[in-house]
Amino acid sequence: MKNRMTSGYTGVSPTKTEPSDDRTAFLAIVLLTLTACESDRDVPDSNPGSVPGNLRIEVYSTGETPVAEVERHLKAVFPSGNYRALPNGRIAVAASVSQQPSIGKLIEQLGKTEPEPPSQIRIRQWLVEATPADDVMVPENLLSLEKALTDTTTLTGPLSFRRLEQVEFRVLEGQQGRISGKMLEVSADVRQIVSDTILLRMRINSRPIDSYLETDMAITSGERIVMGMVEHPDQEAMLLLVLEAEIL
Repeated sequence: MKNRMTSGYTGVSPTKTEPSDDRTAFLAIVLLTLTACESDRDVPDSNPGSVPGNLRIEVYSTGETPVAEVERHLKAVFPSGNYRALPNGRIAVAASVSQQPSIGKLIEQLGKTEPEPPSQIRIRQWLVEATPADDVMVPENLLSLEKALTDTTTLTGPLSFRRLEQVEFRVLEGQQGRISGKMLEVSADVRQIVSDTILLRMRINSRPIDSYLETDMAITSGERIVMGMVEHPDQEAMLLLVLEAEIL
């Protein structure tokens, strides 16, 4: 809602006023500054792109919206106006009589604009068994992880992969989410999103071997990576933790 204070200035020659206190005197100086550069111009309202001669100076409260943001929008929509930030979240506007109602509505609308909702992230976590083999073997239910898994074999040699469990959940930016499956307990704390990079802290408990992993990481949206490899204590196989995080 705008807080309108009409200065009593019309045209290019402001009427004489007697300031009652220092605050009013300060406002008068600011408003005079706004109109000084227009004192030699007398342009009709119908001339687009020009500051009209029939000026009105009003002061609006910007509410919760930063004054700089309001000023940026006003300059884009009403480039012919003059604007000056005032203390306590207010802005002085020198514009034509015909423009002022539209300017007031725009400022009011900016105050009602809700902030962008936080982004939603989908977390997918796989527990994969990897056993030494003569050739790399990726089953059909793990084909979406083929690149991440085959990249691992450059360090370990050929492996045969088997999916033990897959869990999935969603979490909002700046919040924490978790899920518990038969073999995996996963927690994700999404710290921040920068462009398409997700900064998060992962906590994973793998029940088959009672192992725990906690790490801070940055992952590109949609990327699938092998977070860790743990040797199975009772078998020759290894257990792989594979993560995907995607901005929805």
